Amino acid sequence: LALQEQRKASGSQGVALDPSTLLDAVLRNFGGRPMELDKVVDTFFRELGMPLPKEEFEKINNVESLVLSNLSEPEARHLMLLTKSNAALGLVFDREILNHERTEIIFGSDFPLDQTDLQVCLDIQRVKLCMAEGITVVLVHCESLYESLYDLLNQHYS
Repeated sequence: LALQEQRKASGSQGVALDPSTLLDAVLRNFGGRPMELDKVVDTFFRELGMPLPKEEFEKINNVESLVLSNLSEPEARHLMLLTKSNAALGLVFDREILNHERTEIIFGSDFPLDQTDLQVCLDIQRVKLCMAEGITVVLVHCESLYESLYDLLNQHYS
């Protein structure tokens, strides 16, 4: 996205990738893997023969800033935060990453009647409406929706 913005601003198709843009892209794509991030960043910069902007890396290398950056860009791809507990739900509101007025929370269920094709279609429709209105959607225990969302979002981006 940052490279696209550089190209638009310069009116050129041949804008070179600079270290700052590369760092931003790598962090936004791999920042959720903190145990592996240093190795991933080093590999990208080494393979491309670019100097790593260490001060910038230390400054923006935290998940919260990466999430905020993604959510503030209207052209960014949809963000999926995967967690092992519901603690993250409270955190995103407590840290004011999301606000209740512009967020729709959809809770899934393990009950068989809540996993029918009709219910999946209704939930996908809710997601689509929220996307159209620019409302953030938080899915909690919605495993039955993931395959349909994968198809929906890939169609959206192709």
